Amino acid sequence: MATSSEQRIAELEKELVLVESGQHPVLLEKLREFQQKQADELEMIDIMYEREKEEIERKFQLERAAIQRELKEREDELVQALLMEVDDRIRFIEAEVAALDVAGPACPTFSMNKKCLRRRPHDPSTSTERKKARTTAPAIIHLLPEHIIAEDVKLLAPAESIPSVVQHHKTENYGAFAGMILSICEQYIQFRSTVPGDTRQVLATMDDLESGRVILRKKIV
Repeated sequence: MATSSEQRIAELEKELVLVESGQHPVLLEKLREFQQKQADELEMIDIMYEREKEEIERKFQLERAAIQRELKEREDELVQALLMEVDDRIRFIEAEVAALDVAGPACPTFSMNKKCLRRRPHDPSTSTERKKARTTAPAIIHLLPEHIIAEDVKLLAPAESIPSVVQHHKTENYGAFAGMILSICEQYIQFRSTVPGDTRQVLATMDDLESGRVILRKKIV
């Protein structure tokens, strides 16, 4: 009995020495199990990390493509809106210019206190005029006395009736008002109202005068 107890104590002392030195078989087995479990968990963590990374990258690419498409659509809408605004502005300006009757290459530039010299229909054109017509030079502006302008107006429209000046627009009728001639050209005659506070300017074409849509009468002082 004593011998068996001594053997058991001796075995326990050997196991204690193995435990203290870290060489006990049970301890080594548990350590291997822990290491394997740790390795498996680390591998699983790496796999989950890669999967999560791929998912984040995929979502990022999708959102980036959606943002780029939306940005392109917004840019296209902005360009179209700007083009429409420019077109509307151009049409507005053209309408304003047409309302003022200053559009077209036939309208020369002139100052308010000058009158354009008109060549009479039966006068032969000079070589200088033909040369200027070929080179499309601007019209020459000269000052004319009031009585010469009045004679030209009488030749163009000799009718004697209530004075009325109608601007060359179907939707506007200014009726009769007092005015003065600013310029006379082969294509038109320009008038300006002399009524205080009235800044209207009217352009009457030769067709207006011949058809009677515009009738002039010299003011008798």
